[in-house]
Amino acid sequence: MSSVLAKLLSHNGNQDRRTPKELFDELNNEFNFQLDPCTSTSKPNNLGTPHFFKYPEQDGLQEDWSKYKSVFVNPPFRDAYKWLKKAKEESEKGCTVVVLLPSKTETKWWHEFALKADEIRFVQRRVTFEGHKDPFIIGIALIIFKEQQ
Repeated sequence: MSSVLAKLLSHNGNQDRRTPKELFDELNNEFNFQLDPCTSTSKPNNLGTPHFFKYPEQDGLQEDWSKYKSVFVNPPFRDAYKWLKKAKEESEKGCTVVVLLPSKTETKWWHEFALKADEIRFVQRRVTFEGHKDPFIIGIALIIFKEQQ
């Protein structure tokens, strides 16, 4: 990926994209999230989930999520592959995982994990993340892995 595109995708290098509360609340009404495994480093537990992991104290990629039953993940987009792999693994252990990521259908992670999810929902508007002035330049997808046990 070119450095220009990488900067655009990361809002000039900032990977801390806090989920808009309105979007989260709408999803939370449906899924009743118990865990945010990659909470914002600049504003920990900004979504108000009962449980959260804050890196580097707790690395959500290393922790077990399955006891939480319903998990919301808005990961650093540059690490989408790792977080989708983990989401799929945790759903196979018994929890539902909703992952918010850009609709990057040409990527390896999209084909290896997103297309194998139980459901993909496309947000029908441009999303402006908390702490950012402008909407994100790419559409957002919600990739849902449902509990497998």
